[in-house]
Amino acid sequence: MSSRSPFFSRILKAHPSLLFYDGKYYEDKMNKERIPKSEVLQAIREQGIGKVEEVAAVILETDGTISVLPKKNNELRDLNTLVDMDESQDDQKNNIE
Repeated sequence: MSSRSPFFSRILKAHPSLLFYDGKYYEDKMNKERIPKSEVLQAIREQGIGKVEEVAAVILETDGTISVLPKKNNELRDLNTLVDMDESQDDQKNNIE
């Protein structure tokens, strides 16, 4: 049903959640997904990054893993991999685009 109906697709399929972007934690999403700040920081450390200022974005993926996108030369880069974020995050996506 989800492949034939956009309505059921939105209900049944999970979407990645933006937890951190350009120095800002999205605490509402972190609370909703039950991800504490310590887990976000742990994911950043696991990528060998020592400063949050070097991180462009942190995403909770649909499989429960946390992805960390580093900045390129300490500058934001084109993050077109964030286009499939949940529709409820439109204001966050607008800040990215």
